[in-house]
Amino acid sequence: MSILRAWRRSRLAVGAAIAAVVSAVALVPASPASAATALTGNIVVSSPTTGKVAANTPKQVILLTLTLPAGTTLSEENIKTVSLGATRCTDMEWYIVTGTTQIAAKTPDDADDANDGCAPTASTTTGETIVITFANDDTLTKTGSNLFFITPPDIAGVSAAPVVTDNSSKIPAADDKVKRLLASGGQTVRITASNDFAFSGGTGAGLAVTIGGKALTEVKAWNKAGTTALTAAAGDADKGNTLTGKTASGMTASATPSVIITQNGVSKTFSSTATGITIVSAPVITALSVTSVKAGVETNVTVTGTGFATTATAKVCGVTANVATPPTSAGTSMVITIPATGIIDDAGGLGADVFSGVCKVVVSNSGTDSPVNEKSWLAVISE
Repeated sequence: MSILRAWRRSRLAVGAAIAAVVSAVALVPASPASAATALTGNIVVSSPTTGKVAANTPKQVILLTLTLPAGTTLSEENIKTVSLGATRCTDMEWYIVTGTTQIAAKTPDDADDANDGCAPTASTTTGETIVITFANDDTLTKTGSNLFFITPPDIAGVSAAPVVTDNSSKIPAADDKVKRLLASGGQTVRITASNDFAFSGGTGAGLAVTIGGKALTEVKAWNKAGTTALTAAAGDADKGNTLTGKTASGMTASATPSVIITQNGVSKTFSSTATGITIVSAPVITALSVTSVKAGVETNVTVTGTGFATTATAKVCGVTANVATPPTSAGTSMVITIPATGIIDDAGGLGADVFSGVCKVVVSNSGTDSPVNEKSWLAVISE
């Protein structure tokens, strides 16, 4: 056999062998792609421990603790998506893996405030469905979780004077309502909700308020008309209603105090820019030695109270009264002399040709006046 023929035969044999291999490979079906698996395990909202998060609010941090099956690891590279269930939070962008079993997620902060945070949970009894999708498309799902997004408290705009002393709340003009609170406490304040929110009564709502870091006492929610205290959840008809509470003693004077309102387990902080309030250290009148004086007769009156500076001054019906006995260092009392003239037939007092009426007594510490209360009124009587 010639060398050329032998070479051709060998080539034919090799070609036939390759063709056979190719044919055999073609007959073996391709392995299917691995199907995504619903993993067994658990997801718990570790923080906040109540599982209640303010809805429509950005930068709320939620800590999830995962129980994973063997062979599944938790890492940044192994997480594809995190869904907290609520609208705007089904594909979280802000999350980090903080350990082998925990993920910290932060609610979105959108350029459009209307898209901030996660939308409120539709159900009040069934929490959001949380889904963690891994890189291989396996999923860990928690239905009926302990995660609830709850609409946080909201107050009326600052132009409406949303936080004022209760005894000034009926004054028609917002600018005339009293927004200055006393550091000594004991004042009842009234807070007005926005038109899209209602304060609720009853223990279930857990309505609570702090002003200047101190909790209010005797907190009550009222119906929209302000005539009936609510003892249960408010309805839509109550939106824009009010709450009242008594300020605590020992507050710190501040031009920028914050107000924190809590309801249904979520809180919202309002700055002084939103409320318009200040807290001042001011003198307070708690009693007058007499409740009436004769018109046109010079009379000494002992004024009892707290916070009187040794240099305190006083006015009656807007007319300066002589300080007969200055306050002591304790600042709890002073004696003033009601002038015989000036209050009557004077534009600064009761007014021209007016011979009797009711005057407010005001003690002032370097321009900081005592608030008007039920103990600071003096009747001037013509006999």
